[in-house]
Amino acid sequence: MDNPYAAPASTPSTQADAGGTGLGWLTAGLLCAVVTAAMPTLVLPNFASVFDAFGADLPLLTRWLLRYHLLLWALPFALLALRFAGRDPLQQSKRVFLIGLSSLPVMLVAMPVLIYWPIFQLARAV
Repeated sequence: MDNPYAAPASTPSTQADAGGTGLGWLTAGLLCAVVTAAMPTLVLPNFASVFDAFGADLPLLTRWLLRYHLLLWALPFALLALRFAGRDPLQQSKRVFLIGLSSLPVMLVAMPVLIYWPIFQLARAV
């Protein structure tokens, strides 16, 4: 009779327990990258008309954000390329997740600062 409380004779592999190919890590990282790229695309066109109405010179970083915000859509594609560049799909998927996740707070902080900075400068001048 077998002991039901005994440890199993074989343990499942750690890669199978961790998700195999890392599809969850990849999906979460790509989702963060898409949100990072979508935020400026949805918000900046509204502010561009406000800045045009001011008629004042914008700071360099704000002009860059207004002019080149569509380049952020390259981020999800770069992360996909990174995912398929390595040998270990699980490790590469985790890297995609970390890069995608770290891009989100950077954009959440940088975008409001760069958008409202010229407005505060104009308010200070008035």
